[in-house]
Amino acid sequence: MPAKQSLNERIEAFKKQNLSLDMTRGKPGPEQLDISNGMLTILGDNNFRTPSGLDVRNYGGLDGFPEAKRLFADFLDVSPDEVIIGGNASLNLMYDTVAQVMSHGTSGEGKPWLGRKIKFLCPVPGYDRHFAICEHFGIEMIPVPLTDGGPEMAEVERLVRVDPAVRGMWCVPKYSNPSGVVYSEETVERLASMKTAAEDFRILWDNAYTVHHLGGGPARLKNILETCKTSGNPDRVLIFGSTSKVSFPGAGIAVMAGSGNNMEWVRGRLFYQTIGPDKMIYVPALSCVVYRVSLDGSKVEKLAQLPPGLDNVAITKEGRLFITSYWDATVFEVATDGSGKFKQLFPMGPNQPLGIVVKNGTVFVADALMIRTVAEKKYSQTRLNAWAAHGMPLLLSLADGPGDQLFWTDCIHGAVAIGNPATGKFKAIAGGLNRPMAALMSSDGSKLFVAEYAAGQNR
Repeated sequence: MPAKQSLNERIEAFKKQNLSLDMTRGKPGPEQLDISNGMLTILGDNNFRTPSGLDVRNYGGLDGFPEAKRLFADFLDVSPDEVIIGGNASLNLMYDTVAQVMSHGTSGEGKPWLGRKIKFLCPVPGYDRHFAICEHFGIEMIPVPLTDGGPEMAEVERLVRVDPAVRGMWCVPKYSNPSGVVYSEETVERLASMKTAAEDFRILWDNAYTVHHLGGGPARLKNILETCKTSGNPDRVLIFGSTSKVSFPGAGIAVMAGSGNNMEWVRGRLFYQTIGPDKMIYVPALSCVVYRVSLDGSKVEKLAQLPPGLDNVAITKEGRLFITSYWDATVFEVATDGSGKFKQLFPMGPNQPLGIVVKNGTVFVADALMIRTVAEKKYSQTRLNAWAAHGMPLLLSLADGPGDQLFWTDCIHGAVAIGNPATGKFKAIAGGLNRPMAALMSSDGSKLFVAEYAAGQNR
């Protein structure tokens, strides 16, 4: 039977089933959306200000506000001053970027692209909306095969080297839809350093799936912006992302990032385009909620809504609850009576606190460099100090230990150690672990349980 006839018969068989299927790529199902429903009810009558004081109901925040920039700096592996926060759709930011270069040119001395022959390299298979933007602006698309390590770089390098009309390239570098390809380090390096005939060549780096890890754990993607900088092409890449597939696609937060020069170029357009994006989603998206959950999971009680960036908790025998904040370099005490009250114990510490434990009524905090005690409005150093002690594992998470001692994990060097804050004596008790993130001593003191990033261990 000819292939075409066979395909037609299969199509007719499907049609007879009267199916009504939504085949939209990347569209979350209702079960996924339900996970974020709590964001719709998290706000109270007075929860309309960001921790930095911005009233999200009003004008302002042209390019975002500090808390959002700090969050998305980690999200896209850039610095906060290299981030601009947009509305709810990164596609909107990408469209506006192409529109701006068409009418006004790129940052620096770039001339408008309008009225000239413009070509874009398009790795295939790729995102149809990227291709639609090119079609809308009359940009010629040149398909480039996508390999297991990214686009076929020999062909990319040849095309950008010989043709000055090739001004741009679309890239979905991590878990590329639909193939799941992750760009290799070599691919990123070659994209950042390749010679281009067009001085204003730009890579539109759509990192839509940066936190959507597939089986086998997070894939590593080399930092494209830093690689462009070290290659002498800091303005080559414009990075895009959003929370559309993290929370609500219709009410997420879109973001773009790039060199300082490129971000200043974008702000220049925003000044004329808007007074600021819709910010109402910012507060629930950038808030951290503290819950009390019964051990059987039957009861979940909201205790307080805090600024973002919380890490670890500790509670005293009397019921005082303490939480570390990496972002604000402080410790919060949260009321457990259901009043929703909390207080910041001090304005900002010398380093970002991570681990926290309460021992004999004293609150101990680890901030990578040392273990400190926490009292009202101040930190105090202990003798466990990685600056002063040669070979001491970095002090990250904390756990209670026997006697006057504390355990801590060092996820950077894969170690676990025990030490006495009063004397400064310590010893490493385990090494070669796979990024140990947390530890807990058994109630009888006979075992220490260590949680690795990829597997559970007890040592």
